[in-house]
Amino acid sequence: LPDRMAVQHYNIRRPDGVFEERHWRPLSMPVTGPGGEVLSLIHYVEDVTGEVRDAHDTRTALTTSDARYRAIVESSVDYAMVAIDLSGIITTWNTGAEHVLGWRAEEMVGLPTETFFTEEDRAAAIPAQEMRNALEQGRAADERWH
Repeated sequence: LPDRMAVQHYNIRRPDGVFEERHWRPLSMPVTGPGGEVLSLIHYVEDVTGEVRDAHDTRTALTTSDARYRAIVESSVDYAMVAIDLSGIITTWNTGAEHVLGWRAEEMVGLPTETFFTEEDRAAAIPAQEMRNALEQGRAADERWH
């Protein structure tokens, strides 16, 4: 099997004199004899410039999307927006949640989701039901009056 080395960055001068950024992944592969002894080594490079650029573009798009999402969530004061992780721990508690539900983000982030449900909701397993809905549909709207 080839030994893949770390991706290397080079600025290559094109014939027109302009430098172009390129990314290569060097690979080395031994050529072995019948007894497994190394007879020679083949060294070649794989151009991964497209992959590196795609990964950079994806990271940039995600950063932009994340910033836009955070701006929308934080600027919403009339709607409670709460994000939780897959284990049911609150990770985001916006200003709207502070106004609508009465707790500050500092009090709620890091706590289990069940914390802000009523005793009746907990007894009826509503938090678990909403988690299932969120996993299946990508969201769980709670439009009930408490």
